[in-house]
Amino acid sequence: MKRTHLTGLLLGLAMATMLGAVPAAFAQEAADGEPPAEKPAETTSTLKTIAAYGLGVIGFGALALSVVQTMSSNLSYPQGKLMLTNLLRINANQAEAVCKSSPGTFFEPIGAAIKTAAMAQTTDPAVIASATVPTYDAVAGAVSAKWKQLIGKGKLALGAAVVGAGLASAGGSPSILLIILAVLAAAAFGWLFVHKNNVDSSMMRARAEVLPEVDRALVAGRYVRTG
Repeated sequence: MKRTHLTGLLLGLAMATMLGAVPAAFAQEAADGEPPAEKPAETTSTLKTIAAYGLGVIGFGALALSVVQTMSSNLSYPQGKLMLTNLLRINANQAEAVCKSSPGTFFEPIGAAIKTAAMAQTTDPAVIASATVPTYDAVAGAVSAKWKQLIGKGKLALGAAVVGAGLASAGGSPSILLIILAVLAAAAFGWLFVHKNNVDSSMMRARAEVLPEVDRALVAGRYVRTG
């Protein structure tokens, strides 16, 4: 009886020792291999890379589209002024038609001024001036606001491209592609900023130099209302 009791006690102690050793073995194996620590690190690195490239490509792409948009309104003020002045002295209707071909430039407020003043159906200089000047100022303000809004979006796009390059560099392995995209995005933003300033400057000059030609053309009856 005592032997049976002693044997059971020894078996119980042995099983307890074995059960205690199993978790210790698993813990030791996890500590040696450390797979749980590797997977989150790999996932974080992958997500960071994807985010970096996403920001870089999106930022550069948005600015590239904005630059393409400026190409359709990249008008030289001296050439545009000479063209409109000649047309206004010959055929104001044709001048209005030409203005419609270059939105986003000083042509747009000039065309609107011609159309608005022509609706008055008068050759009175005071009445014509009261129509052309406010119309020109309102449309020029809208054109400037449009380019200002584009500059605001450009700042966000540039920031995205720069953050993308910085995010990749923070991982210890800077991406040459993302750095190039960030540099190109900065150049595109610079072009956009210069273009916006040129548009504003040309609209100010056109108000003083071209708008009076509009008034003279309408006073002289060189615009024939067709509708």
